[in-house]
Amino acid sequence: MSKPQLPLPELKEYLKGTPQPELISIIMDCYKLNDDVKKYFQLKLRPEEALNQLFEEAKRKIAHEFYPERGMPKMRLAQAKKAITEFSKLTDDFSKQIDLMLFYVEQGVQFTTDYGDIDERFYNSMESVYSQLIGKLIDYDDIELYQVFQKRLKAAVDNTYNYGWGFHDGLISEYGEILDHYGEVE
Repeated sequence: MSKPQLPLPELKEYLKGTPQPELISIIMDCYKLNDDVKKYFQLKLRPEEALNQLFEEAKRKIAHEFYPERGMPKMRLAQAKKAITEFSKLTDDFSKQIDLMLFYVEQGVQFTTDYGDIDERFYNSMESVYSQLIGKLIDYDDIELYQVFQKRLKAAVDNTYNYGWGFHDGLISEYGEILDHYGEVE
């Protein structure tokens, strides 16, 4: 059973008729109750500092699933991808979103190098994220941004040469798409 949701127009009408001191109190309560609201206001009030903090936090969450500081890797790929999604919901920094997606794939590639062959689900996840980031870079159509990531994109492909489950073939196919769009640039 789903939770009943207040329609946005109804909320808007309520807020329009609410005195400013009460609005401030409502916002403060939301801030205290919800971490995403805290992050949202941090981005509004201290954009650069908050953006860098959120980016580093997302990278830590991704890395933790592959290389925790203590214990064995959990490899909860959904948790690692959730870090990317949460960052993307809160910010519109396209470059950092691409960076996180590529970092996810790089962690997966390094994990396979360190621990050996994984499973098809793992490789499908890596290929899927790589494919999404290639598609986003093509759609964004900014050669300078592509140049920022070109070496890392190619390295992810090159570092999978002897991997199983068709992983290398999947990545090289996607990399071919971006080469068709931008060409090999330095």
